[in-house]
Amino acid sequence: MNLKTDTLAVLLAAALALPAAPALGAEVSGGLKTGLNVSDFVGSDASAGSGTKAPGAGLAAGGYLVFPLRQAKFKVQAECMITVKGATYKGDVLGSHYENRVRLTYLEIPVLARFDIASRSGAKPAFLIGPAFGIKISARTESHSIGYSATSNAENIKAFDPGVMVGGAVDIPAGKGAISLEARYTRSLTTISESSGGDTPDIKNSVLTILLGYRF
Repeated sequence: MNLKTDTLAVLLAAALALPAAPALGAEVSGGLKTGLNVSDFVGSDASAGSGTKAPGAGLAAGGYLVFPLRQAKFKVQAECMITVKGATYKGDVLGSHYENRVRLTYLEIPVLARFDIASRSGAKPAFLIGPAFGIKISARTESHSIGYSATSNAENIKAFDPGVMVGGAVDIPAGKGAISLEARYTRSLTTISESSGGDTPDIKNSVLTILLGYRF
């Protein structure tokens, strides 16, 4: 097994084991959140060739549960999110400008260790880290040039995108719950491209996400 495979195996084991840990007497809490992805493709084959590549913007929305753990210094934050990733490629061919936007929509399931940080103020900060598993819902390419516009399926995109996520959150008391502010970074652990007969292209998702939510 190589390093990537070993890392993925460890993260998968953690994702399966953590939710099975028994909870403390404290109640499980949860909430809803929505926000914005600023995403890009990275890797040795993600460049735009003679053109340019620009980050894409997409929706991130879903819900989450926070589980206290017995005899642990952290909690588990399990989530179910709809998240849109991708990038935009631009260039000129024979004097004609073109733009191709790749939009990848995933059902993403992060299983994060949540380390709450002690604070004297009402706001409660936390550090988040763990695996995130993306299940492809759709993969589309939107192409535009002068007098032409079309949408098609993006070919050779894997159905499963395992990644690692790291970020921070702040809960601000509001009513019976708390307003939640989050910033996080997610990156694919393996290429998102399938082999097309030759070498498999090295292209990975790289996503910065800003979220606003309410924790009940």
